[in-house]
Amino acid sequence: QQQGQYAPRQLARQPFRPGSTPPKIYAYESSQDVVGSATVSLPPGKKADHLGIKISFLGRVDLANAMEGSNRPHYDFISLSKELEPPGTMYT
Repeated sequence: QQQGQYAPRQLARQPFRPGSTPPKIYAYESSQDVVGSATVSLPPGKKADHLGIKISFLGRVDLANAMEGSNRPHYDFISLSKELEPPGTMYT
């Protein structure tokens, strides 16, 4: 695929509380890249105090082929975070 063009992702089924909005949980194959961007914007002439801006990536790797001698599925859990900005004030 060309850079900037990505195939639609499959959504994984996830239980949720009746009456609430179901979360969007995307399922990726091992050959697919996980990409994204974050944009923070303010109305012109405004400022905002913040406690820091952080982005987090949470996921679970299904190790379906690792069930040697066990009836339980095996998973690895991934949690990555990156601070984009320390606490401060944003101006426009």
